[in-house]
Amino acid sequence: MRFTIVLLTGLALTATACDFITDDGQLDTFTYTEESHGQPVSAGIDAVGFRGEIHVMGHMNTPNPCHELRGKIETRGSEITLSITARPTGSQACVTVIGSFRYQAAIQGLRAGTWQLVVRHEYPGTGWETQELRTNVDVR
Repeated sequence: MRFTIVLLTGLALTATACDFITDDGQLDTFTYTEESHGQPVSAGIDAVGFRGEIHVMGHMNTPNPCHELRGKIETRGSEITLSITARPTGSQACVTVIGSFRYQAAIQGLRAGTWQLVVRHEYPGTGWETQELRTNVDVR
C-alpha cells in the first residue's frame, strides 16, 4: 500500500512538471561580459538542447565598447529567433576601438523535438548590418 501511494505521488509530480512545457518558449536568462576590446572576435554561436530548454553561448562585436546588449526571443512554429540588440550606453568618454562581447542565454518551456535557432545580432542606428546565425538544436 505504501509503495502505491509513493508511485502515484511521483506520477502526479511528473504530470505537473510537464504542464510547464509550452510551445512558446521564454527567455529565462540573458547575460553578457566584455572581452578584449580592440580585438574583433568571430561572430558565432554554440547551442545545446536539454529537457525543455536550449542554452546559447555566443560572441559578437560592437562599433565601440560603450554598448549594452539586450536579448529577446520570438517563436514561430519550430523556429526560435533570439535577437541580441547592441545599444550605446551614452558614455561620453568612449575609446574608438571595436568592442567585443560574449553572451549566454537560456530559453525554457520548449517541447521536445528539433528547433531551428536563429540568432540575430542587431545594431540599430550604427550603420552596421544585422547578422544572422542559424543552427538546429534537439530538445529532449
